[in-house]
Amino acid sequence: MACDRVLITPPPVSQSDMWNCHSETKWDSLSTKENLIGVWEQEFVSCFWFPEKATYVESGALTVEFKSDNTLVVKENGEPRQTSIWKMVNIEIGLFYLEHDPPVRELNGRILFCDDRVEFNASYRDLCDNYFLRIE
Repeated sequence: MACDRVLITPPPVSQSDMWNCHSETKWDSLSTKENLIGVWEQEFVSCFWFPEKATYVESGALTVEFKSDNTLVVKENGEPRQTSIWKMVNIEIGLFYLEHDPPVRELNGRILFCDDRVEFNASYRDLCDNYFLRIE
């Protein structure tokens, strides 16, 4: 009897490489905030409970613009979905997450940077990891 295998799509940067890359810089709340400012396009989603559904997101399907006035705009397919207010919260030295009101489900978890990518890493809390690519 043959076993069914579940193929899992790998993220654009492996979790260990993301951590290593992020750790190369000493992050504080100001540098983390400054690095977030700009427009980011969602690239990949992987959820703890459904790793077999990990997938690359269609280009332009979801973007987030972080503004220096602590507002952000989420757009789906170029159309505004929501505007939120955000602030940086310290988890431990060099690790931060965002509080946002109203909440944005794609922006939960620890913030990890690697080059022109950011990951909102929430799988450690049994949620989803969302990878974004900087476009502006």
